[in-house]
Amino acid sequence: MTEQLVPDSRDGVTAVMDAIVSAAVNAGVDDVVLARLRCLYTADQDTLLKSPAELGLDSLTWLEVLTVLEERFDVLLPDAVAVTHESRTVLGLARALADCRRAER
Repeated sequence: MTEQLVPDSRDGVTAVMDAIVSAAVNAGVDDVVLARLRCLYTADQDTLLKSPAELGLDSLTWLEVLTVLEERFDVLLPDAVAVTHESRTVLGLARALADCRRAER
């Protein structure tokens, strides 16, 4: 069973999805993968819990996603975010981003 998205977390999810698409474009992923990634904006909760590999992204592109988020939000994501299983999903990364932004306030 997946938990419900709360309205505030939706903004974080959108930010992560924007970063994923940007990183994928920068990495030169093929058009099929890019089209699939753009569908994340209307994805259900289960899709938001898929791993980068399930989304068609390699490890280097996922690290680029982290870099894009750090630059856009002027935060430093802890190293643990890059390696923890939960943070390697759209929803998990959105939560990690929100935690980092709250900690910096």
